[in-house]
Amino acid sequence: MTLTFTLNEAATFLKLHPHTVQERARAGIIPASKPGRRWVFLQTELEAYLLTCRSIREAESGGSTSLTTASAIDDLLRRVIEKKGNYIHDSISIKPGR
Repeated sequence: MTLTFTLNEAATFLKLHPHTVQERARAGIIPASKPGRRWVFLQTELEAYLLTCRSIREAESGGSTSLTTASAIDDLLRRVIEKKGNYIHDSISIKPGR
């Protein structure tokens, strides 16, 4: 059975502030679901996220990283960029008569 966490529990698990976890979940950086009004995090996905963070640091310091991890990172970054692009595009509106 997979353990699930609330936002605060996920923040404690990741040792991050809840606001940071919420922002990253919204951006698609931290895997999460929002089936209703509250965020739900799966422990296995948070563990995988932490391993990905470690792999990024290793790559930056000259350590090796697997192709799977690099591909997962590319997918996450692509989703974040797409979401931010859509947000910026959707938030720009021209009002008639101005």
